[in-house]
Amino acid sequence: MKNTIFILIILLALSCKAQINSSNQGLEIPIEQHFNILNSNIENGIPDGAYLKDVNNLFNDYLGVWQGTVNNEAIEFLIYKVVYNSSIRPLTIDKLYIKYKITEANGNVVIETSSLQNEDGLIIKGNYFGHDDSYYVLDYSGEHYSCGQMGTIFVKLINNNTQIRVHYNPNTDSLDVNNCPNGESVSQVLVPEFILTKQ
Repeated sequence: MKNTIFILIILLALSCKAQINSSNQGLEIPIEQHFNILNSNIENGIPDGAYLKDVNNLFNDYLGVWQGTVNNEAIEFLIYKVVYNSSIRPLTIDKLYIKYKITEANGNVVIETSSLQNEDGLIIKGNYFGHDDSYYVLDYSGEHYSCGQMGTIFVKLINNNTQIRVHYNPNTDSLDVNNCPNGESVSQVLVPEFILTKQ
């Protein structure tokens, strides 16, 4: 009898948990609230099953091809939206991703990521809108990420959304010169700040 009651209690508890989790299925949270949730004291943050969605179409002005020239190098960004499904927990997030190409003045391609899959580490992957929704924050990892080619990218629309200002902040905290050529960090592919124009 005790075993039967114990089994019933376990089944009831699992049933309640399943109902709680399923109640969050389809819960849409505007993507612009992501930053506030991350920086709040909300105990559980974003509930399982939620969808951080671009319900107000904030991504639309960022989408497309952006080009510019910096230090005699042509830079091209292709910014596109990805519906990201977390592999860690039941959570869906709209994100901006960037594929890019950098070409020297002589035509030599420094790097091109246009043919890479979204999962590739060289794709610049979005995180969230900043605290006032005026810029978007992304993670960058270059070919030599352990030697200093990694950091955070901030993208801000300017000039009536016809241009973007890109600010790159390298993360030197993860630099391990022991794994680098000649024991030194490699040069950055991206400069600290540049402007691209929508094509």
